[in-house]
Amino acid sequence: MIIRPDSPAAAAAALAGTDGPVCIRGAGTRTAWQPLPAPGPGLVVETTRLTGPGDLRPDNLSASFLAGTPLSDVHAQLQAAGLWFPVAHCDAPEATLGGCLAAGFESPLRFGYGPPRDWVLGLEVATPQGLIRFGADVIKNVAGYDLVKLHLGAWGRFGLITRATLRLLPLPEASHTFSQTFTGPDPLQVAGAAETAVRAALAAGARPAALELIGQPDHLRLLVATGTGNEDDWQAYSHQRAAMTARYPWRLKLSLPAPGVAAALGLLDRALSGLDWAVAGHAGSGIFTAWWDDPAGPAPALNRLQAQAQAVSADRWFVVAEGAAARAMTGQPGWVSFPPRPPRSQDRLEAALRAALAPGNFANPHLPSPTPEARS
Repeated sequence: MIIRPDSPAAAAAALAGTDGPVCIRGAGTRTAWQPLPAPGPGLVVETTRLTGPGDLRPDNLSASFLAGTPLSDVHAQLQAAGLWFPVAHCDAPEATLGGCLAAGFESPLRFGYGPPRDWVLGLEVATPQGLIRFGADVIKNVAGYDLVKLHLGAWGRFGLITRATLRLLPLPEASHTFSQTFTGPDPLQVAGAAETAVRAALAAGARPAALELIGQPDHLRLLVATGTGNEDDWQAYSHQRAAMTARYPWRLKLSLPAPGVAAALGLLDRALSGLDWAVAGHAGSGIFTAWWDDPAGPAPALNRLQAQAQAVSADRWFVVAEGAAARAMTGQPGWVSFPPRPPRSQDRLEAALRAALAPGNFANPHLPSPTPEARS
């Protein structure tokens, strides 16, 4: 059953009316990233009708938007008022604000402005018990526990985000994107040249807003953005990433200490040797997405990558299979991501909060689960 509530109250009523697992979905841009738990959700709640004009407060540099508002609409409304939310979504600008926050997505502008969670002042969340508000509508707020961040990146485990209050900046007076292309027959030399340029940008004095790398191993393009970056360049970057997703059947995310361009591309080159592959990601933070094509499936390349990464930096790397690769790997003994996530001190706290806020109602359909024990 799919329900599309048109108000926060209707969303809370929908959750209160079911006793099975719930899949929360915005525009659906990330629903294929991770496998659904068996036997699957009994109810899908889509937020795409939770939209409307935002409540803008320019004097306080803040604004409140319903969670189903597309991120592109958020930016358009703010730009008309001379304001800016320093978060960019290059893969899917049509993604909803609530979906972006719930998924904890990585913004290219994180390098210069921090993660999206740093720009959220308050949330309204629908639970089976009703609507709960966390945080505040003002920037100077030090009261109570910071339960806002509990919901950011939680994939709806504790409730459905229905409204978000954002901290804003004045729209930058000038924005630029500088680009440089690196080519050559040796992927390692190409990666080394790209990392040299990244380090030069980091040492230049003024911190860039974003450092993005995209291309194939013998042809890489580096984008260095200031301010909001140039819109045409971001659109071209977004279209290129979309083309990679459409072209290649398998996808993974690799994280290494920043900038990590040479190390990351070296690992990928050894693991994907002889295959058609491409890469894109945040050169400033060391987080990259790689796509590849292998008729044998994702497991051979992922297993090689795991062995290579363990030999290079066993304590400072992370790989997670995404989309079809994640679904394929769940059917095999082993992992969806590695290294396996050990138990954390907050696991018991999260379980207690989930039981209190949403007893029995919420599945967590898209969170990477390293082991069968974690998935259970």
